[in-house]
Amino acid sequence: SEVISILSHELIHLHQMNSGDLMVTEKYVIWKHDTLSDIKSYENREWEIEAFGLGEKLEKKINDVLYGK
Repeated sequence: SEVISILSHELIHLHQMNSGDLMVTEKYVIWKHDTLSDIKSYENREWEIEAFGLGEKLEKKINDVLYGK
């Protein structure tokens, strides 16, 4: 269950990157066309908040397909 949760979260990050919403370099992050060099704490990063929310929805869909719950 934890593996599916982590995988779902990371798949959302892949989607964010693939769609162009998230780009990460060593010096800055581009999030939805805003360049950020002063990165907030992990929990307060907008892309993380989105990944946690959408990741939970994806996790539920995966569990529904795999386990019917």
